[in-house]
Amino acid sequence: QTQTQTTIIPWEKEWWVPERIDNMLYSLAEWRYKFIHEYFKDSPGNIDTDFVPHKASDYILYLPRALLIGLFSPFPETWFSKGGTAGGTLARYITPFETIIIWIGIFSLIFAISRLYRSFAFWIIFVFSLIFIYLHVVSEPNLGPIYRKRYGFIMSMVAIGFASVIDRRKANESNPNL
Repeated sequence: QTQTQTTIIPWEKEWWVPERIDNMLYSLAEWRYKFIHEYFKDSPGNIDTDFVPHKASDYILYLPRALLIGLFSPFPETWFSKGGTAGGTLARYITPFETIIIWIGIFSLIFAISRLYRSFAFWIIFVFSLIFIYLHVVSEPNLGPIYRKRYGFIMSMVAIGFASVIDRRKANESNPNL
């Protein structure tokens, strides 16, 4: 392992990562560092400010936590709390209701996966949505931007989940032997 970048954060090049991708991952880590320490320093919506990647494998290790944040935030401890602005505080009083609906929709994806696992279109939407949600979480560790930028992706998944449950229910009503 050789150190390839040291401008803002120490970065270790890993043998299995092509140089071009490694440079992009370093740039993403640099952006995250600047976001935490310069752009939104001490913002009340910051999350996981202790995570700044130092090599490509750090992104893989952070994947479960990033998807937890991307799919299920804002978490209950931030509901009905004071935000950084009046608008942020108002949003924290509204979003819990929306979040509960999103959680139900995410869990309804179990039905969608069980019904659509052979559908290439489903997997394209599902995987692209997860990738872009993940990228938003690793690039900007603040719940406000994550919440706004993931919206289209998470709503696609929620819509598929709810549609699958509704479709399954209609199929059961029309054919009680199912």
